[in-house]
Amino acid sequence: MRSLICRTCRKPIALPSGAKQSPKQCKTCKTHKCFACGKTFVRVVPQDKSKGIAKYCSKKCYFVCVRNGTQTFRQVKRDTCFALSEWFADWNAQYCKAVAASEKERIENECEVCGSKHTKNAKVCGKACMYKWRGEKPCRFCGRNTKTALRGKTTCNQCRLKAAKESKRKAAKKRKKELGTWRKRCRRYGGKFNPLCKRKEIYERDNYRCHVCRRKVLAQYLQGHPRSPTVDHHPIPLSKGGDHDWHNVRCCCNECNWKKGDKWDGQMALPISFMN
Repeated sequence: MRSLICRTCRKPIALPSGAKQSPKQCKTCKTHKCFACGKTFVRVVPQDKSKGIAKYCSKKCYFVCVRNGTQTFRQVKRDTCFALSEWFADWNAQYCKAVAASEKERIENECEVCGSKHTKNAKVCGKACMYKWRGEKPCRFCGRNTKTALRGKTTCNQCRLKAAKESKRKAAKKRKKELGTWRKRCRRYGGKFNPLCKRKEIYERDNYRCHVCRRKVLAQYLQGHPRSPTVDHHPIPLSKGGDHDWHNVRCCCNECNWKKGDKWDGQMALPISFMN
């Protein structure tokens, strides 16, 4: 009988004389228990032992241990980053399935203008039909249904007239308050106040033309409009001791009066005619 040495345990192996192949391991070293599933299997020891000896019976058991974090994969062990990446991959797959299912169950709506099918949760399919749409919407003040466009705030005719009257009333109240402040400011800064010097007569005297920019102003006062007519105390402001009288009042647009403020303008502008 011939004798060989086992590569794993370095013990002699008894080999019968009629054997055709020479074994490289003994029977005890050949059989091994899998670290993952616990089954016994015959493992083969490679000549290059730097690659390691087989610990698992199959690749499936190997990757089970990699997922559990007990086995290294490419010299790196599984950690929190691996767990998060696996969780995200699973979540992404579930999300894609949910989106695909919702697209199948999505109800198609019909456009009220052109009649085409669309999946939007709206009455119309696009901007072109949105501008053409006409229908009833509740008024934002009284709640009454009114025929109007799709965009913008809905107001019925009665509420619109009420709002216009209310704005006019507020503008008149503001003008009345301004007149009262002129009287108080003249009393405070020592100027003279003429109650006969009224707003409309000042505008008619200056022919509804601003004395600063020389442009025409509106016939009525509109809240916030730059061309609305206002009274400017020129050349001496009320805060500098000027009078509210015919010689110190001029028609001025809202924009120029706001820019000018209480600046001292000096000599008032006089009309000059040039002759050929």
